[in-house]
Amino acid sequence: MKHKDFGGVLKAARVAKNLSMAAVSTLTGISRASISLYESRGIDPSFSYMVLICDVCDIDLNNIANTLRPASHHRDGHTKSVYNRHIKSATTLGAVLKAGRESKRLSTRSVDAIIGVGYVNISRYETDESKPSFTATVKMCDLYGIYLDDLANIIRNNGVT
Repeated sequence: MKHKDFGGVLKAARVAKNLSMAAVSTLTGISRASISLYESRGIDPSFSYMVLICDVCDIDLNNIANTLRPASHHRDGHTKSVYNRHIKSATTLGAVLKAGRESKRLSTRSVDAIIGVGYVNISRYETDESKPSFTATVKMCDLYGIYLDDLANIIRNNGVT
């Protein structure tokens, strides 16, 4: 999936910080070629990679997620979390997504019908078998009521998997 809007946001933030693509690559461990694709072609990175890039370039995750959302659904980056106790105890990205889905009493098929991610993909994300894209993560978090910053903290605290 391509999103020119967030590609431009990534590039503008990197340039504003006087960072080359090579420097961002060194700081994040993401290849320079991948960073170039994210910026110039709007290729959708994994959520984990987006967290790393946003941290290095001082980008608020909600600001970049708002490039994907309709204007009526934009979120403030400083919104208070509504994590429930099941989500708080999760230590992987997949466990948080699964707890969020289950807290809304949704099946993987119903989530697929609502956001079009694919029920098999949702199952793979929830078992940490594969990494969800940034766009898929934003859609799931919005549906489940999970805040991106809370999910990003799982990655920051436990590393990229």
